[in-house]
Amino acid sequence: MKQLNRRVILWSGLLLAVILSLTGLQAAQAGRSRNVAAAPLTCDVVVSPGESIQSAIDANYLTICVRGGVYQEAIRIASSKPGRTLIAYGDGAPIIDGNKRLPGSLPAQQYLALVELQAAETTFDGFEVRFSSTRGIDVTADHVTIRNTSVHDSWSSGIIVFGGATPLTNVLVENNVISNNLRKVEHVPVIVRGLRTGSDEIGWTFDPDVTWDAPFWSGITADLPESSLNGLSLTFNDDPTTNRIYVGSLRTSATRPGMIGAQDSATGQLIAYSGNDILFQSPHNNKWTLYFNGEDFQLPAGKVIDAFQIENVPPETLPCASCAPMLMSFAETVTLTMEGIVTPTVVGPDDIVRFSPTATDPQWGHITAGGFSLYNTAAGIGLPAGANIDTLGRAPDGRLLARYTKNRPFSLGGEDLVHQAGMGVTVSSR
Repeated sequence: MKQLNRRVILWSGLLLAVILSLTGLQAAQAGRSRNVAAAPLTCDVVVSPGESIQSAIDANYLTICVRGGVYQEAIRIASSKPGRTLIAYGDGAPIIDGNKRLPGSLPAQQYLALVELQAAETTFDGFEVRFSSTRGIDVTADHVTIRNTSVHDSWSSGIIVFGGATPLTNVLVENNVISNNLRKVEHVPVIVRGLRTGSDEIGWTFDPDVTWDAPFWSGITADLPESSLNGLSLTFNDDPTTNRIYVGSLRTSATRPGMIGAQDSATGQLIAYSGNDILFQSPHNNKWTLYFNGEDFQLPAGKVIDAFQIENVPPETLPCASCAPMLMSFAETVTLTMEGIVTPTVVGPDDIVRFSPTATDPQWGHITAGGFSLYNTAAGIGLPAGANIDTLGRAPDGRLLARYTKNRPFSLGGEDLVHQAGMGVTVSSR
């Protein structure tokens, strides 16, 4: 167990942030009862389980006493409400419980914390904050005190103190227990499963209990030394269990190659890979194969396959049963020789190429022969040039799905998927 000792923090930089998100600590004190009212306490209002703490804040009470119990709500003390005190009252710590669902999972909510302390002269005393879907507590004001509080099992950080361009002063964080946060990294790299529950772009459901504790697939036990997956594609058997999990890497010539140990390799040999390669894992034996070796097919070391999609094509139409073509896009401009074209072709990050294998190794399944052709461009499907494609996929009805990197100069958001329907593109999924 680690306990944060009394400290006064003076923020004196142009852009300062402290992230108190200690992980792996024992939290024996996290659920302990506290009686923080050592001296008589004058309460403007007392909130009990079944009532809303946020309602008391919105009603402009200054000293809000909260009885022990579970409160499943997000808390926000806005900058327009300075001088508020939220304090535990009686035996037992009041629990602000995000239930792995609050403050929410929509993009706009991912920038919030379960407890937002935005007003000066705020005191937050004697609480337990747990299971936030984002961060535990955010402090963005001067003269804020957090004490006698435990913050644990947040999806992201435990406590963040952040002043932006204006330094914060007199923020006091004392006698708190911060433990087992950053739950999102437990299974990385990870694949989570969403269920289609509607027909519009937000018609998806992700079960937090499954996402947090039992994701669809995790590379942490598969000897895949990546913090995230750059590209991803899955193929399925007829039953329909997963046949192969294809993944790509962000590694470039400026970074060390990834290594998969011989015990996790289908060939029994060490696999070295980079961002110009594609790997697959077979779930039936949990072994890895270097499926597409970029340097064997004119894709130089240092270039990165930014997105790819294994196409679903009837095997009887292919040169070999495992010769399914792939769509690819790259993180930067590359020059490739296309099938049937003598002059090398410049391919930008907004272009999509098709790689068609013509032969694979009969024992291990890696590609031994094949060639590139130009599939489409961003302009060809109605989007501006310069929009770096970083995700490709197929909808069940066959539509091509693509996502475009953030901060590019066009109107779609960087967290949107778009789909190609004929020559037009509309927003498909966020």
